[in-house]
Amino acid sequence: MSTGINSLHYLVLFEEQHICITARHSKRLEKTWTLEEVARLSQLIVSPSRANLRGSHDEWFALQGLKRNIVMSVPSFSAAPDIIGATDMISFYPSRLLPNPKVASLKLDTLTPKFEVIVAWHSRTRHSPLHIWMIERLKALFVR
Repeated sequence: MSTGINSLHYLVLFEEQHICITARHSKRLEKTWTLEEVARLSQLIVSPSRANLRGSHDEWFALQGLKRNIVMSVPSFSAAPDIIGATDMISFYPSRLLPNPKVASLKLDTLTPKFEVIVAWHSRTRHSPLHIWMIERLKALFVR
């Protein structure tokens, strides 16, 4: 366990990576795509905190000099496969949520950056029996 900014303690649960997905029946699955080509495709993003058309990969695309063509936002990852599976849009989706029968991974010439999934808490709760129990369960499930 580590301490971060503002007295928040945190534990890294696992490392994750988003995979670019498209409909399982899509002709797009037949080739490998460059980031420039992907940026032009219609994209769905997941924005749980507010409905907007900005996503977590915008900065990564911007570093490559690219702007994504985001056309839709949904509040949860569980909604994405139904929409992607029924449209010609793509999305970046957590690898741990795959496979899914409605979507398939699009082949990209560049991998998306990896990121850490953490659990964080304020120091005032660290001695709570319930909190200790919960952190121990999370460790048992995710930390190797």
